[in-house]
Amino acid sequence: MACPVDLHLHSHFSDGTWSPEALVRHAVELGMEYIALTDHDTMDGIVEAQSALLALRDTSEAARQLVLLPSIEINCLWQYEGVYHDVHILGYLPDKNAPSLVEVMDLQRQARLEQLHLSLEKINDCLKGRMTVTFEDVQVCAGKGNIGKAHLTEALVRVGAACDLMDA
Repeated sequence: MACPVDLHLHSHFSDGTWSPEALVRHAVELGMEYIALTDHDTMDGIVEAQSALLALRDTSEAARQLVLLPSIEINCLWQYEGVYHDVHILGYLPDKNAPSLVEVMDLQRQARLEQLHLSLEKINDCLKGRMTVTFEDVQVCAGKGNIGKAHLTEALVRVGAACDLMDA
């Protein structure tokens, strides 16, 4: 049996590959007791996960035992002695409508878009016209979710700019 607790799950709303519904279904199949959907810088998948769990509770004892903790993972930079470090802060049971959290999620979304545009500019300069990776290419890989590095690397493979994800 799997560990009955996983408090750090990502859906396709950030850099995971499964939908929130699929994560919940899988957790129920495994007989898990607690899960937390901690997508990067967004809580957009929580409603879908909650709806899926409610629907499964009608027919599954395991679903009635599962507790879903609405959560979030906020990516930050921490500067120590002049060096920046990537820090990921997990927040459990936040008020997703709290003005300060909404502001942070908006700022994070904007920062991700700015970083993506800078990265695309540098990548396309390196490709020297052999091919081009567009914002739309990356957006297709992100689907409903926040755009991140994983989606950029996937787009590089899809357009033929890299052999595989490790190469990208």
